[in-house]
Amino acid sequence: MLTWLWRSSGAGLWLSRQRQKLTRMLAKRTGRSLPITLSQNRIYVLPTGFGVLLAVALFVAAFGALNYNNNLALAFSFLFCVLGFLSVHVAHRNLLRLSLTHVSTGPAFAGGELLASCAFAASDARPRTCLQAYFDDAPPVDFELQSSSEVELRLRAAKRGLLELPPISVRTEWPFGLFVVWSHLWPEQSALIYPAPEANPPALPESTSQRQGHAMQIGEEDLRHLRDYRPGDAPRRVAWKASAKRTHLLTRELEAPKNADIVLNWDATTGLELEARLSRLAAWCLRAQAEQRQFELVLPNTHIQRASGPEQLHKCLRALALY
Repeated sequence: MLTWLWRSSGAGLWLSRQRQKLTRMLAKRTGRSLPITLSQNRIYVLPTGFGVLLAVALFVAAFGALNYNNNLALAFSFLFCVLGFLSVHVAHRNLLRLSLTHVSTGPAFAGGELLASCAFAASDARPRTCLQAYFDDAPPVDFELQSSSEVELRLRAAKRGLLELPPISVRTEWPFGLFVVWSHLWPEQSALIYPAPEANPPALPESTSQRQGHAMQIGEEDLRHLRDYRPGDAPRRVAWKASAKRTHLLTRELEAPKNADIVLNWDATTGLELEARLSRLAAWCLRAQAEQRQFELVLPNTHIQRASGPEQLHKCLRALALY
């Protein structure tokens, strides 16, 4: 009943927002070099909505007990007050001397999720229970800690480039849920976000030598299928006769030789906006890697030599992410 009244009043949402503002302000004062260990001056305490309502109920009960000279009700009121204060101490010790020892992130694509693996340890070898770790505006992950524990947190990757990791929040409401004890851990680390690949990119571009060697040998056996026209398709690949029977243009999808090398050139995406050009090149890199083809990437100020394999894919996507 008390919890329902608190939620319906909207005070719980206001308290949560104030706690977030306070943590962002205090997080700027914390160190960023790993390992980060929580000391007493870096752990913060606020009552939960249930704790505030229980305090009000105990105050009313104690006031009524004094007014009517009810010693039993007064004893119970003071007993619950003592348990509440003890729960603050227990919850505080649940975070005290907790350390963030390591954070590792893998690359992600813009618009997707970044997975961060965070390693926690207890410097005083005390077990911890009912802990939560999370990034801001992300669902919390529950974990327990004996001597060490590894937690995987998810973060939305909004745009490409280097993403500085936001603070990692750890919190607990154990044992009674009357107080929330939390802190911010802000490691000095960034993650690489690749450009979001285009959903339906055109066929892989042919190199100059490939076009010269096969320009006179394109027959029906080289035709893979017809597909809808996409902006950036070469005019010579448009199937004009087939398009005349439709209401839209069709493009010939040709079967490229398996041993042909691919040159992914910045000029091949002329006519598109910057992010769209990067997305198309990223999609071409992924397709070339999926087909186990050798490919090279040519950007205005970067040239990645021809190679194949996961390392080549990472080099090209990294160049696109940092362009």
